[in-house]
Amino acid sequence: MSRVRTKKTADEGWLKPPPRRPGPLPPDTVTPPAEAEPPLPSFEVVVEKSGQIRQAGASQAEGEEVRRTRARLEGSLYQFARVVLDYHWLAPKLHVPVCRFIQTCPPRRKFLLMPRGHCKSTLVAQALPLHMAIQPAERNIYLPGEPGVDVTVLIVGERLERAQDNFRPIQAALQENELLRAFWPHVVWENPRREAKKWNDSEMILPRSREFTDPSFRAVGMGAALAGSHPKGMIFDDLTTEAAANSPPEMQKAINWSKNATAMLFDQQFGLIWYTGTRWAVADLPDHRMQNSPEIQFNKRWRSMVEDGEIIYPNKFGYEGAVESLQKEHGVMFPLLYMNSVGDSTLTDFSESDLRFYNLVGDELEFEENELDAQLVKDMNTPARKSDLDSLRGRPLDAQTYALLRLQNHVRVRS
Repeated sequence: MSRVRTKKTADEGWLKPPPRRPGPLPPDTVTPPAEAEPPLPSFEVVVEKSGQIRQAGASQAEGEEVRRTRARLEGSLYQFARVVLDYHWLAPKLHVPVCRFIQTCPPRRKFLLMPRGHCKSTLVAQALPLHMAIQPAERNIYLPGEPGVDVTVLIVGERLERAQDNFRPIQAALQENELLRAFWPHVVWENPRREAKKWNDSEMILPRSREFTDPSFRAVGMGAALAGSHPKGMIFDDLTTEAAANSPPEMQKAINWSKNATAMLFDQQFGLIWYTGTRWAVADLPDHRMQNSPEIQFNKRWRSMVEDGEIIYPNKFGYEGAVESLQKEHGVMFPLLYMNSVGDSTLTDFSESDLRFYNLVGDELEFEENELDAQLVKDMNTPARKSDLDSLRGRPLDAQTYALLRLQNHVRVRS
């Protein structure tokens, strides 16, 4: 038997306060933010050896408070991630509305465009699949009328290894998370590696009510063959990063592949698709979807790490000089990675300040010199490099010079 206390914190009322990190982080919020969800009731739960859960002091499992709490967790991605998965680093002012955007269906096609390091992959590619799996058929917020345990979700990364990085926390939670296993025992196996038909680094099958061709969760890399796969949900997590940004063919490949992959959905009308991403180039995947996919809903907020003059994620970037430090570290990529802006002047091929002007005086051009002119004169007057043959002129013909001449194809041998 183990005990888990739902200790109320000052700012939101979750399981426990985030551990204090070293450094000049902002103080804890005392007043709950306006957009925060109502806190869960503060009480202690006991997980019996049988796996059942009850409120401390209650004589029977599955009391009224436990049932109400379970329903609240099923209806809120944020509360599920914060309480059950213990994502204590989430910030309610930012991540409560972000989670509402993710979980609200319809619309059934979403693109979450956020700065790097703001938990978009954590919420969409890790917490969301688990939240889909715990949904009761009578209150399923994602696939109404279906038991969540029957979900089939394809999780796609730029590479298979990146998709598997998101896959591991899902698998670990299903195997080891005490609250998840106690509140929803029908979703987990007692010994998944022995009982589940598939349970590996790329595929998992939950104890679902009926069989499907697709596993419950599958991780693949962008470009994988999907013939025969028809998931009910697809998650495309950061498909285009630095490699695609530096290669237009790779960027176009990602655009085409992801578009074709959506045709594999089990149900085109009710199937679910989530994209996550950060801008890496002017003409990238997010830009293409904005211009050509009106059915996809983009978030209008949380795209920039600074909004209305304030850091949107002070838990992580609230230290003094954060913006300046990131600008220095990432240079011209900062507007893309942290502001999701392609209009910054640092992203142009040349700066207007580099333009130079001259006067035409007779047959001559008159202009002010700078250090670039001196370098140009130096380059233009550098003596031409001697050929390899010139370097051998005047040397006696011996075994060494003969070998060098043969190596440089200056000797023809008659057969």
